[in-house]
Amino acid sequence: MSTLVIGSAAWCADDAVEQAISELREGHLEEALNTLRAAISHDPASSRASYLLAETLLAAEHVDQADEVIRKAVTLSPGSASLLQAQGDVDFRKGDIVKAEAHYKAAYHSDPGNARAIYGIARIFQCAALNKKASLLFRQAHDLDPHDPAILGSFAAYSAKDDEELTAIQTALSEARGEERHRLQSAQARIARRKFLNGRKSWILKSPYQPVAVPLNTLTNGRPGFMVSVSALVSTGQTRRSCNSTLARADW
Repeated sequence: MSTLVIGSAAWCADDAVEQAISELREGHLEEALNTLRAAISHDPASSRASYLLAETLLAAEHVDQADEVIRKAVTLSPGSASLLQAQGDVDFRKGDIVKAEAHYKAAYHSDPGNARAIYGIARIFQCAALNKKASLLFRQAHDLDPHDPAILGSFAAYSAKDDEELTAIQTALSEARGEERHRLQSAQARIARRKFLNGRKSWILKSPYQPVAVPLNTLTNGRPGFMVSVSALVSTGQTRRSCNSTLARADW
């Protein structure tokens, strides 16, 4: 790969961004970070370089560094939808949901076609347990950018219909890494379980002391669960009897 000389006569910030993207694809994280930092030092107003640097730092769990980069960039370009969306991503990772929502909405108002801003708002709704609204927004974001791995993963897990779900998950798995990949694999397991049940109801004991059962899907609120069978010994006076109960751990 040819190396771009930052500051040369032929240099421009977009060239540096393209070089950093190539370096990231080849797995050269530090080289990409250095390329982007050099580009920003020569052209602080480059929104693309600042955006990619902030998102790359965030993905590498350097949250404070990402926050510093994106705050400076937003100060220089306060109306940039992509930078406002990236600021929302940083706020969301830091757990500041109120600020994240404000930045995502500002990004959306600046550019209604910004899929990542819509995706961010959907995650805010999801945090508030407004799952129907979140599902609709995940689909809207996917319609705008069907190739974004994070958007594709959430669409597959929360919005896709039966005939879309497995295809979307398999496509997303080819790109997903880490926690996102684990979430997609859980969704894949949920599909397999649903096909196995084929419309039959699965039940779980409400309590080992009461012969009352509730549907498994009610207990997990539709979330994928791992089934674990345990044996509970219950003492009743002179008699000890064994009863089977099932625990479901929701894959939060």
